[in-house]
Amino acid sequence: MILLVWQSLPIIYLVPFVGYFVVFSVFCLGTGVLFSGIAVYFKDIEVIWGLVCRILFFATPIFYVIGKKNSLADICKLNPLTWYLDLLRGF
Repeated sequence: MILLVWQSLPIIYLVPFVGYFVVFSVFCLGTGVLFSGIAVYFKDIEVIWGLVCRILFFATPIFYVIGKKNSLADICKLNPLTWYLDLLRGF
């Protein structure tokens, strides 16, 4: 909100971000509920999920852009966080 005022942009630009935030929040909540249910029966899921989160952290293209026609782009599209970043970069 502060950046919108600072850049003298209309507040209507904030509307898509609210929608994306809601969708991303539902995704995070669903993932958390799924893995908490699995963790009741499998005690090692905490260690495995910690490893998966670390891999997702380094595999998410935040500071680099994925090319459209290479095999690295196909691999990075398997990362669910890449889809949300591509949506937000569209603005």
